[in-house]
Amino acid sequence: MDWIADSFSKNMSTKFPNLLLVRTAATELDHQGRICGKLDVPLCEAGMAQARETARELAERQIKVIYRAPCMAASQTAELLAAKWNARIKIETALGNVDFGLWHGRKLLELKNKQPKLFRNWTDHPEMICPPGGEAICHVQKRIRDFLKIAGKKHDATTIAIVVSAPVAAVIRNEYHGGELGELWCNLKADAAWLDLKMTESVLVN
Repeated sequence: MDWIADSFSKNMSTKFPNLLLVRTAATELDHQGRICGKLDVPLCEAGMAQARETARELAERQIKVIYRAPCMAASQTAELLAAKWNARIKIETALGNVDFGLWHGRKLLELKNKQPKLFRNWTDHPEMICPPGGEAICHVQKRIRDFLKIAGKKHDATTIAIVVSAPVAAVIRNEYHGGELGELWCNLKADAAWLDLKMTESVLVN
């Protein structure tokens, strides 16, 4: 499933690479509506089916390198893609999921019902809310930005694939497109959907 395929031009000198951005497929926690974050769980049966379908859909792409997050869901999703492309897989810690601290394992619906104001602020402006004991979004953005800068220099005009969780996929897309992160934050699912992001330049200050 083509998530959205377009590009966004920006005006500074730091280049980001051409990306085929793939969200991890679903785990049982995703199906239960729970916050997965750093909890390392495998794909569920439906998630494996999602990943296989995406691998079939993208089988003709000429991708030689896949960078993936260091979790089982990303590993299983990336392996199915790599088998189609005969690509190398590289584990990248900077692509790891957001640390949601004490929110790990909680149902989103429970958080919404018990703390509606906090939940609304988190969904609308995630950069302003840090889960208790968790990771601020500005830290996630920095590690993603640093990785993209390095990848842009290393791979230049070639396209690389990245397999990450839905929250990190939202951050990456926001780095390319700009705008408000809240517009993307809670509308992305773990479903192995994919997106082409063309080489652009960062508007963010180093």
